[in-house]
Amino acid sequence: MRERIFYYYTQTYNSNPLIDGVSLDYIEPFVTYFFKTQTFTNYKSAIDAKHPVMTDVNSQIESSAHNVLCVGYNSNTGAAIYMDPELACMYSVNAGYFLQDYNIVLTGIK
Repeated sequence: MRERIFYYYTQTYNSNPLIDGVSLDYIEPFVTYFFKTQTFTNYKSAIDAKHPVMTDVNSQIESSAHNVLCVGYNSNTGAAIYMDPELACMYSVNAGYFLQDYNIVLTGIK
């Protein structure tokens, strides 16, 4: 699957995502090619429906963002729980921490 995703991106967008990253202009069409999605209303609604939300946070690289997956929330505090694939760690933050350049609710694989 990884090779298929890489091939699709390089052929469709004429760019190497491993070198150039994924342009914000291409995130949504790229993701929706491989995944079923639904309209985002808020993190709580998506998580309550058992659907993770793909969004972004600031990156350590200047003028760059980093993709993360919101997978839950703390029902007492309302804090969002997300998984950072780069660091392989889970974090709990206020939803305002997310840049929200995109919020893509993932409902399944196509």
